[in-house]
Amino acid sequence: MAVQPVSGLLLFGAASKTQTEESKNTRLIGPKLKMPSETDTWRNGKAGSTTVQTLIGGGQIFSKISEILGKTQQSVYLDMYNFQSPDLYPDRSSPPGTPGADIQAGLLNRLLALKKDGHSVKVVLDHHPDPDNNENYNNRTIEALRAGNVDVVTYPDFSKISHVKVLIVDNRYAIIGGMNWGNHSAANHDGAVFIEGPDVANLVRDIFAADWESSGGKVSELDVPDPFKSQKIKVLTTSSQKSVRGEDESIYEEILSQINNAQESVHAELFVLTQTEVVDSLIATHKRLKAAGKEGVKLLVDPGLYFSFANSRRGVLQCAKAGIPIRFYESDRDAEEKLHAKWAVFDRKRLLMGSANWSSAGLLSDGIPNNPVEAQDFGVTDLLINETQGATQRKRKTKGNHEVAVLIDSEKVAAPFVRQVLYDWKHKSFPILEFRDGAWKPVEPDKKAKAVATAVATPELTLAEAHALASLKGLPSQVAATF
Repeated sequence: MAVQPVSGLLLFGAASKTQTEESKNTRLIGPKLKMPSETDTWRNGKAGSTTVQTLIGGGQIFSKISEILGKTQQSVYLDMYNFQSPDLYPDRSSPPGTPGADIQAGLLNRLLALKKDGHSVKVVLDHHPDPDNNENYNNRTIEALRAGNVDVVTYPDFSKISHVKVLIVDNRYAIIGGMNWGNHSAANHDGAVFIEGPDVANLVRDIFAADWESSGGKVSELDVPDPFKSQKIKVLTTSSQKSVRGEDESIYEEILSQINNAQESVHAELFVLTQTEVVDSLIATHKRLKAAGKEGVKLLVDPGLYFSFANSRRGVLQCAKAGIPIRFYESDRDAEEKLHAKWAVFDRKRLLMGSANWSSAGLLSDGIPNNPVEAQDFGVTDLLINETQGATQRKRKTKGNHEVAVLIDSEKVAAPFVRQVLYDWKHKSFPILEFRDGAWKPVEPDKKAKAVATAVATPELTLAEAHALASLKGLPSQVAATF
């Protein structure tokens, strides 16, 4: 039977079950429906006694940051990987008109003003060099904060980066997710959650107070609330730790557990997908769920690393070859946008949101990343890479990042992120594979990569490399899935 590509779907004869399911899913986000990030009707939910608001995009995230800073009565605790101001870093900025960029530009002055007004302002910042100029990403911000008498400590472990993005106000409000406070951060497609209620106590204890102390601060300088025994929100870090429920939990272990125990579906938008065990689990789970007639796995990934580094392609291509519906997010090229998200929803009920990329550097706290690209891109600068000459050098032993996340058990909270995946899939994506020369092959980088490969400052693939990539072997001869 002849194989024909129709609207990105590989069909064999009559409409397949996958095609029917895909049509059913896309009807949920018809062309007249507003983009989820512009709609308010489903953004608030409850996780037990705690209120959670979903935030998607720089406009929503930085607007909420501004709102809760404006409510400050006592304290502001900030734990951040990247914090800049256009006044201090004029060469790094979002394009004019980027939603949220004007708010981000004023955050440094907001913190200085809060300190001047007598509030307690405590800041933990990462302290690692920029590979382009050997200057610490946050040095100028640190100096400005200290000049304004803000208490600042820097993460002390130079063998790893502190990739955390958490804001806590008055031990009552918190925002956690993937959005940095860098000058260009607002331009990225990213997500976060706003949390108000008793669960904020665990973010103070398990994240900020722990990082403050490990970075040289004294816990006695903080207002640390008693733990809250929540059954709806888990606080996770890269390393296993005893939670307030008495359980050992890490982001990596939780991701594998959620994938392997999914009963219906997994939806995710990811900056990176390279961690071997996670990729294997996604493939096995998708096959298991599809065999049971369930929805299965659906993924969107950023194309920048894929088109820039050979080592970042394996996991993505493995998923595509295994029949997982996976596509590239199509970025706003003029804004140099990238899909910076690290969120996943399991069974349309449980949301994982945080700072950890799905890479070895992002998930394995004590191991050297098994993929050199992961180490370079996520701040482990000890690993220097020269792909052209095939040389890899290590100056010293490296570790994975320090990361944080929350797992929220709430169908209402999870729903906007599922809808965002479906919207972006239909309106803002392009295929990993394309039907070319009578076969399914990886999409050619010169077709899409020149404008979207902005995640890293490296040359794009040469034509020779593109042709080599297009010669990928082992694609399934019969597939009934979207790519």
